[in-house]
Amino acid sequence: MIQQAERDFLRNCSCGTPSSRRGITALTAMALAERHDLKLHLLGTAPVPNVSDALRSAAKNRSQFRRQIMATATSDQNPVELWRNTQKAIEIDITLQECQRRGIQATYHCCDVSDHDSVARVLTEVRRLDGTIHGILHGAGAGQDSRFDRKRPDKVEKCLCAKIDGAVQLMDQTRQDSLEWFVAYGSISGRFGANGHTDYSLANDMMAKLVDRYRSERPEVSSVTFHWHAWGNVGMATKPEARLALEMIDMEFMPADEGVHHFLQELEFGGDEPEVLITDDSYFGKFFPAERINDQSAAASKARLPLLDSAQTGSRKSAGLSSITLNPLQDRFLSQHKVAQRPTLPFVVALELMAEAARQRSGKNCVIKCRYVVARQAIKFATDNPLTVTLSAEPAKGHWLNCQLQADVRRRDGRLVAENKTFFQGQFKVAHEPALGKAAMPDTSGLNWELIKYPERDAHIYHGPELQCLRKIAISADGGWGMIAASAAVRR
Repeated sequence: MIQQAERDFLRNCSCGTPSSRRGITALTAMALAERHDLKLHLLGTAPVPNVSDALRSAAKNRSQFRRQIMATATSDQNPVELWRNTQKAIEIDITLQECQRRGIQATYHCCDVSDHDSVARVLTEVRRLDGTIHGILHGAGAGQDSRFDRKRPDKVEKCLCAKIDGAVQLMDQTRQDSLEWFVAYGSISGRFGANGHTDYSLANDMMAKLVDRYRSERPEVSSVTFHWHAWGNVGMATKPEARLALEMIDMEFMPADEGVHHFLQELEFGGDEPEVLITDDSYFGKFFPAERINDQSAAASKARLPLLDSAQTGSRKSAGLSSITLNPLQDRFLSQHKVAQRPTLPFVVALELMAEAARQRSGKNCVIKCRYVVARQAIKFATDNPLTVTLSAEPAKGHWLNCQLQADVRRRDGRLVAENKTFFQGQFKVAHEPALGKAAMPDTSGLNWELIKYPERDAHIYHGPELQCLRKIAISADGGWGMIAASAAVRR
């Protein structure tokens, strides 16, 4: 259960809090640490546990142990609060023992992640012990389900502080650290809402918006919010009132091992979306009915030329010719692809532009081959001014078209140097349907894969986050192999 305690996780000589209890954040953090040999610093509001062997043994019979603890409460103690505090200590101890069993170096710190001074104190200690912080899992959560008119202001404040203030403090106080990841744990209710979850949904959605802003502030940090489907045996959904509400709408709970698998797969192979929603087909269908998805798919299929038809580029077309305005500040394939610090048109985008021109001229749906493709000169933006390029496509023999990408060459002061200079050219073969063949998947099990490390922003050639799709490469006797990760299409 995650109930009251705030939790955040920071990865690799880093810190965080899964309330250090047996919740979603704890499970995923330990899985990450095992896979990548990380050190964990766990943050939670509960005091550092001091659990004896006798207490551990007694806690194995949870119901009897609960009665015994509550019976020891003095006149000035709340028996329920006494049990909750004992339960937290035991669960923190269980997590630390599990880390030790798995060979994970983990340290627990008492910290309120929504409090500036508390976070500053703990992060200073973390850096003293293990150096700079490289990753954060922000899993803080607090909530109490109830009707809106019965919400207690103090509980609402605690709910908002855990998610929102906790994210702000962790972001602000790790600006000096070489972060690689900032992962926030949201909830499916943050996307779709839920009965009794007004404050919790608000907190998750606001946290996700903060992460999205953070991505623009620190583009070198891979940042994402996971909106989790309800897990079956851990997490907020284990609260009786939450579980009852979810069972009433026939929600199928996600097994913990499946949730951990989704998490690891998304971090290693996922795209660069600011928010990721993990749910099942049935629940997704409640909010995105099949007929609505089909309508959207039909509309999307009409936009067959994503670059030439793009409204923001201001393209114009005539027989055999298309022109499109490239903006080095707005077009991400330019702003995130730089040579010597200046936006430069990627070869693959030039190919796509010429392919779309071929499809537009021929009226056919697919380009099935290209040949004789030449990049005569790079289109490099010396200034931030937009540039209009012209695409031509002229029929050749068979189903081939000769395509060119041309543009005027001007000096920095705007004076014309050369008119309609050809920068790229090639031949493209078109067809109404793709020529799909079922090739056998190669056996790559014995290959030695190497992770791609992309150059920093100030390198001679820079690829931004959205162009870092090639994740791994392997070289064999008969060629080379690459593993590419693309953002998943949202569909049912």
